[in-house]
Amino acid sequence: MKDNGWYQKKGVKILEGKWQDFVDNAELLETGGFDVIYTDTFSEDYSDLRKFFEHLPDLLADGNSRFSFFNGLGATSKSSLTFTRHTYSSSCSSDALFYDVYTRISELHLDGVGLDVAWGDVDIGFEDKEGRWGQSREYFSLPLYRLPIGKMKAVP
Repeated sequence: MKDNGWYQKKGVKILEGKWQDFVDNAELLETGGFDVIYTDTFSEDYSDLRKFFEHLPDLLADGNSRFSFFNGLGATSKSSLTFTRHTYSSSCSSDALFYDVYTRISELHLDGVGLDVAWGDVDIGFEDKEGRWGQSREYFSLPLYRLPIGKMKAVP
């Protein structure tokens, strides 16, 4: 980000650290909210992500704002189950059942804080050894990634 000049761009403020270090900061909350929020779940567990969900109504600017996160939880639990939910012929070492459960739980918890979520299925493509995500298969090994895009529910 520094090398690409983001620190010098007008209207951009970079806060280095974990979200927990800044989410209750009055200066951050006084900005009027964000149009887009994305959080990477690397090195955090689901309880951390759920805590972040609770802050979204205060962080998003309005009903047109969007939220997403890296939806990878449950995609690396090793088991003997075979991925059969979607039409892929190869089996996976990760348990698709856990991925489905975390995806659904995330959707329920986001609904609980007032967000609707649309899920976009992204074919990861295991035929290519490098794959579109390169070495990321070390922590995500299913052939299908579910991309969440959430927005605040319309107030009637």
